Amino acid sequence: MSFLILASCTTARLQPIQSETTVFSSFLAGSYASRIKESQFRSDYLTTAFEYSDFEVSLGQKAISSAIVANNLALAHQHAEVINKKDKNDPLSNFVLGYRALSQGLHETATQYLTRETDEVTISIMKGLLAGWNFVALGDIDKARDEFLFLEGGVYFQNLGQLQIAKAEGLIGDTDRALEAFKLVKDSGQLRTEYYLSKARFLISIDRNKDALLELEYYLKENNLRGGNEIERYIKLLKSEKTKNIEKTAIQEAARALTEPSYWFFVANRSSDAGEILLRLALDLDPNHDKATIWLGELLENTKRPSEALGLYLSVSDKSSYDITAKLSAANLYLNKKSDQKALNILQKLNLDKPTAVTQEALGRAYIIRENYINALPVYDSLIHKMTDQELKANPQVLYFRGICYERIGKWDEAEADFKKVLSIDPNHADALNYLGYTWIEKGKYLSTSLEMIQKAVELSPNSGAIIDSLGWAYYKLGNLKKAKLNLEAAVELSPTSATIIDHLGDIYWVIGRKKEAMYQWERALNYNPTKKEKNYILEKLDGKFVYQHHDIGVQS
Repeated sequence: MSFLILASCTTARLQPIQSETTVFSSFLAGSYASRIKESQFRSDYLTTAFEYSDFEVSLGQKAISSAIVANNLALAHQHAEVINKKDKNDPLSNFVLGYRALSQGLHETATQYLTRETDEVTISIMKGLLAGWNFVALGDIDKARDEFLFLEGGVYFQNLGQLQIAKAEGLIGDTDRALEAFKLVKDSGQLRTEYYLSKARFLISIDRNKDALLELEYYLKENNLRGGNEIERYIKLLKSEKTKNIEKTAIQEAARALTEPSYWFFVANRSSDAGEILLRLALDLDPNHDKATIWLGELLENTKRPSEALGLYLSVSDKSSYDITAKLSAANLYLNKKSDQKALNILQKLNLDKPTAVTQEALGRAYIIRENYINALPVYDSLIHKMTDQELKANPQVLYFRGICYERIGKWDEAEADFKKVLSIDPNHADALNYLGYTWIEKGKYLSTSLEMIQKAVELSPNSGAIIDSLGWAYYKLGNLKKAKLNLEAAVELSPTSATIIDHLGDIYWVIGRKKEAMYQWERALNYNPTKKEKNYILEKLDGKFVYQHHDIGVQS
């Protein structure tokens, strides 16, 4: 069956034969495409199925959704028109046609589609949000208020509706009602970032810039936000007194109304398809709404479509307040694709243009991933030098990474000091416990203490192959071969592609007399990108130059 489906995929256009057979074949192809996340493929075949089904409504609804996910909104609109001619009460086609009319400024037409009643709760909510902003554009605040006030879906959407009311009242200049609605949203504890941004825009519109600045600075400090973000951009605009053109139009606000629940409700409740549809529609309403761009990129990453996500991140303008987030995300995807130099190019330029603690830390991590510890060290030195004691206590990880850099370039005293400082800040830092304990055992120092540290690290991170490997290696070094074997085998199960761990397992097999298995593990380790030092040592062992060295736990130094 899968062969038949794949074979049919090579045909650009199915021939109009045997309607039922064609529909079934195309539907199978669309289902197959859905599983492998090829949105364009799925859309093409569902479109074909829809056309040869005599435009059956339920199949058309799938074709609409798949067209939106494939970012072909014109095709979705065509499908919606066809369905609506057959069934004027179809909720999805009414929603799509209403959204399309709103995006084109055809507000009377949008009203016709968006106000048709439906029992579909999700579509009712989305239609209500768009209908409300459509009425704001028409100047009918009473009808807008009713749409927002009576959103279905529970408490979250009641608060989302109140936020829309606050924004709408602000746009028409009803200060008292706007402030009252903003207070209700704040008291709910939901939609906090969008609440502060929206209220800041409102306060700026009534010349209360100082109040806007105070609220935004409070939120920034309360949430310990770092790096580029929309809150920081507003603060900079307020401080420079460049707040013109900060207000949003009704259509831009409609885009934001769709964006908020896309992630905080639908994706959070494992309905990524609905979230993606809303984000794509939001971006069509406002292509410069970069928050939606970032969220859509994250969704695409989480649904295993990294190439599409990368394209979105790279599309974000350098002038956007989401530029740093977009570039960090793009660099991370390049690192995942093993395109390390492209990632470094982005991060190096970002640190030249917009240096922040976040961008420095990202550059340092990228150098460490490439095992370029010499270049990573000055990045972490500079970052740590700028940080206050309070900031270091909140983020001791930078000390941990600098410690790794020191250790890898042979400056053990400095590395040891950093690891100890991390543990003085956070005694339960599993990675620091593991790294320091492991290295002490390698050096034959503080053996009992080191073993206890690694055991504690395992308790803190029982599913870490690297840390369980350290425990196994500690037992190996201390001569407890039975426990060494058990832990190293467990570590390989957790991290089956780690050259270091596989190499260690080979060592224990050799020592306990399982020489063929040892040779097999060493040869296997060579397939998983060992470091140059590891590779040379493995080749020596395969050449018969293996020496077992261990420490007596009774000897302390």
